[in-house]
Amino acid sequence: MTESIIHSNTWDEGNAGQVLITAKNNINSEKARITSDTWSKGNAGQIFIKANDIFLTEDSIYSDTWGEGNAGQVLIMAKNDINVEGGYISSETWGKGDANQVSIQASNIFLNKENIVSSSAFEEGDAGQVSIQASSISLNEGSRISSSAFKEGNAGQVSIEANDISLTGSRILNGTLGKGNGGDIEIKTKNLTIENGGSINVGSIADSDEESGKGGNIIIYVSNQVKLSAVNLHGEDSYGFGSGIYARSIGKKAGDGGSIKLSADSLIIENGAVIETSTDSTAPAGNINIQINGTVQISGDSSQIELKELSDSHEQYLKDFSPLIYNQSTSGIYSNSNSSSEQSGPGGNIELAAQNLVMTNKGTISTNSAGGGQAGKIKLTVDQLRLDNTAKIASESKLTNTFDKKPDQFLLTGDIVEITDDDGKIGTKFSLNDEFVIFAPPVYTVANLAELDKLKEQYNNLTGGQVVEVEDIGHGQSARFIYGETSFYDFDSGKTVKIDEWFQIKKQTPVTLKDYEELFEINFEYDLDIM
Repeated sequence: MTESIIHSNTWDEGNAGQVLITAKNNINSEKARITSDTWSKGNAGQIFIKANDIFLTEDSIYSDTWGEGNAGQVLIMAKNDINVEGGYISSETWGKGDANQVSIQASNIFLNKENIVSSSAFEEGDAGQVSIQASSISLNEGSRISSSAFKEGNAGQVSIEANDISLTGSRILNGTLGKGNGGDIEIKTKNLTIENGGSINVGSIADSDEESGKGGNIIIYVSNQVKLSAVNLHGEDSYGFGSGIYARSIGKKAGDGGSIKLSADSLIIENGAVIETSTDSTAPAGNINIQINGTVQISGDSSQIELKELSDSHEQYLKDFSPLIYNQSTSGIYSNSNSSSEQSGPGGNIELAAQNLVMTNKGTISTNSAGGGQAGKIKLTVDQLRLDNTAKIASESKLTNTFDKKPDQFLLTGDIVEITDDDGKIGTKFSLNDEFVIFAPPVYTVANLAELDKLKEQYNNLTGGQVVEVEDIGHGQSARFIYGETSFYDFDSGKTVKIDEWFQIKKQTPVTLKDYEELFEINFEYDLDIM
């Protein structure tokens, strides 16, 4: 069947008919259009294709609705292989009606050359479920499986089950670009391989001043190995750069980002691949929970990978977003709050449990806040941990407030003052109380208050201004303490008496000053002593 049309539609209140195609052996089709449409109150019909083997090349197979009626199901089944080169298979709504399920079942499924399998809601209706079942599923050359909502409706669930799943430069997506909510992606397999910029991606995306609903979640159950490797060989685009698993909230009025839950026997993240949740708005990023029975290996970055020529989509990404940081990816697990605003949403937490965790060649686990949103917590539960001197486990906050000497802005207990000297180095000071600004040596950490008290016995060289982080002061709460000391001469004993004490820092607000001259201006304005 070449450049043929099989079509059933309705323009009024009646329903469109089904399209049923079955073959005893094979179906081989090229540039065909197989559709069932509704343009009013009627429903579109089901499309059903069945054979031993099915080969589709640049075919358009869809059931859609442009009115109040609902789209029909699209079901494709093969006893052996389904091999698709380009084209698309979809159930869509362009009106008030809902899209329907898209289901593909076979022994082996191959989606190649930017083939699209989707259920989409472009207006008021909801998208449907996308279900793929096979022994092996292979997506190559920019192919895509997705359920998406673009305005008022909700996205559907994407459900994929197979013994082996591989994504090479291809994606499994679920997202909302409108007021509706995104759906979940659920995957069950024995082995999962994602490479060359492939990704599993959920998102809440709000363009310009539009709003978007909550993003969906990613749930992945793998009985053997998960391997995430390398980056998009054509460069970064709007879906990311590193091969990986992403849950994002993007845009000023985007909804909450989704979470990622992954369980497997082993996990490899290498050559710039990532697992990441993020937000660049006031919405919170989702959490990451990873449970691995055996070993997690995280290593490498994208610096040694030779990229190919930009494609049209990558050039469009550069034109639309003009990213400051481009084509850079370090292997790791991340949860980021990327907005520099003081009202930015919090980053998510990262929890990872494994028998062994091996991090080498810049491998990273990080929670990060670029603004006022709190960075998430990192919890690692491992039997053995091995890091080389380039690996990194960190939770960081990059927001620094500028002290502008407004009448209602005062330095308070525990405020942090950062001052840049002539060499460009930053010295850190703490205000102990409303009368002193005291130099603070590096911050050290102890487990509890009892360990804090022991410090004075263990170290005779503690000086005023020493700062210590106490991980648990009771009820699991942490706090910082600063060491204060003074001395006087006791005439009765004829000896100098030393009095020392730990003072809890109630508040820790970062403040940046241009130079020491500004510090002395504060000293003059508030009548402080500089120590």
